[in-house]
Amino acid sequence: MGLIIIFSLSLFFFVTLAYFNTSNPIPFSSFLILSLLLCLIKIEYDACFDLRNDVELVRSYSESSF
Repeated sequence: MGLIIIFSLSLFFFVTLAYFNTSNPIPFSSFLILSLLLCLIKIEYDACFDLRNDVELVRSYSESSF
């Protein structure tokens, strides 16, 4: 779901910039690169968030066993 939101936001920004910058149009490949970078950032953030949850789970398990 988050990747769809990121894709939609980057498309919105691309269309907005292309609309207001008619003298020097932005190539469509820059939109694809922006979408890819934002998706990679989201995937990395989700992976770090999952890792943090795993660390908290292990910490709570180790505290409860003592």
